[in-house]
Amino acid sequence: MNIEAINRDLDALRIGVSVEIRGKRVYLRATLPPKPGMGRTAPHRQRIALGVYANEEGLQRAKAEAIKLGGLIACGEFDWAAYGKNDIQICSEWIAAFEQDYFAKRADTPQARTTYRSSYQQIFNKLPQRRKLTRTAILDVVKGLKPDSRQRLRACLALGKLAEFAGIAVDLDGYRGRYCHKFLTPRTLPSDKAIANGFRKIPNPSWRWAYGLMAAYGLRPHEVFFADLSDPPLLYLREGKTGPRHVSPLYPEWVELWGLLEGTAPPWSGSKDYSALGARVTRQFSRYSVAFTPYVLRHCYARRSKQFGIKPIDAAKLMGHSLDVHFKTYHHWYEKEEVLTLTQQIADNPDRPRAPGESS
Repeated sequence: MNIEAINRDLDALRIGVSVEIRGKRVYLRATLPPKPGMGRTAPHRQRIALGVYANEEGLQRAKAEAIKLGGLIACGEFDWAAYGKNDIQICSEWIAAFEQDYFAKRADTPQARTTYRSSYQQIFNKLPQRRKLTRTAILDVVKGLKPDSRQRLRACLALGKLAEFAGIAVDLDGYRGRYCHKFLTPRTLPSDKAIANGFRKIPNPSWRWAYGLMAAYGLRPHEVFFADLSDPPLLYLREGKTGPRHVSPLYPEWVELWGLLEGTAPPWSGSKDYSALGARVTRQFSRYSVAFTPYVLRHCYARRSKQFGIKPIDAAKLMGHSLDVHFKTYHHWYEKEEVLTLTQQIADNPDRPRAPGESS
């Protein structure tokens, strides 16, 4: 069997697919839809690498694959996801293929899109998009980020997944560093009095309402656009990064004092891009010279929940994150005086088990 005979047989079948040899490898050639991430819209002649050598077995495989490909094209069922990995080389192509695979395995929701954008896309954008994805390209991105930083850790995690997907051997564990949550302490956060005083300093009624909502309910910035206050004083969050939930104000007085039940959210297009909505809130805080970022109001809600004696598991549910996230971010907020108080409570508890004595 030789390539000329194979192509004569394929031409007789009129399936629009041929076989080529480039170097020592075998490829299929056909008019196909544009590859993801290539920026083209119309079908055009393209090659598919089969990943096999141009020997007897490889040519037999190529003929079978060509007939299979012709059938998929004829039925309108061709999908690059089934073929792309053998032919993809440059970074933008691998990123597009990874994204397609990522959403093939989970629901394509606004929450999932926000997670993908922050956990993967922001890191992938640092790769040289038109160059071949290689171990060196991946390491260059990782090494270019500050050691022991959150960005370095995120890059190692995201690029490690991309490398695994692309079949590139690279060990990034040694580059992760010693990053952990940069803890805020209660002393670096504004007091509740300062937060209350800041409410009236925002002249725009809608953005003042958004400020009040985040302060009273500890919402993420983007969540103010999905808040429902039809069952006061509870707030029902219709959707957001971690889905719907009910939230209680820790200062119910703020809801009435600030007229939060009568206020309305700032105008918006209805977009479900949570990152963009959050960035918009941050810009308005800067515009009105608020002394802190929107997320600080959420941190203050967490501090308040601890001060009010709310169990961490309940505080985590109100804030819409896991108990693990809650502890990692806020567990360090135990001052010496609070530990001493807990120690005394344990010692004074008459129902606690007694310590065993020494055996004689």
